Order: sequence, then structure tokens, then C-alpha cells
Amino acid sequence: MSPDKLTDLLEYASADGRICPNPQGWNTLYEMLPDKKRGEGGWDPPLPFFLSVWWFPPALPKIMRLEEHMRFAAEHQVLD
Repeated sequence: MSPDKLTDLLEYASADGRICPNPQGWNTLYEMLPDKKRGEGGWDPPLPFFLSVWWFPPALPKIMRLEEHMRFAAEHQVLD
């Protein structure tokens, strides 16, 4: 996978003031990620923000979590 593809996706995801998908859409994307693991410290990669937690974190943690999910997808060659 080309590093440009990840860069392009990261830029697209933040264009026009975007922060992250809505909770249902984000959960759908998360479910597509392979090799998720639950450990003592939580999930790898961490769960998206949804349900009651959706309203509490400011924009930056949501942006960072979505980027983490996109990087995880790239590392597992499922970015497409």
C-alpha cells in the first residue's frame, strides 16, 4: 500500500472541518478492522467514541482516534 494513500485519506478525513464519522458509521468502519484484540488495558485498536461517550470528548481526541484506526487499517493492508 502506498504511503500516499494513507496521507490522502487522512487529509480527506480532516478536510472542510471534518472530525470523525457519526457513531453508527464509525462503528461500522471499526467492525471492518481485522485482528482486533482485547487485552488487560482495553481494545487494540481502541474502540471508537460512541453511545453516551460520544458527547463528552472534545474534537481532538476523536480526530486522533480516527487517525489511529486509519493507520491500523493501513498497517493491516485493509485501507481500501
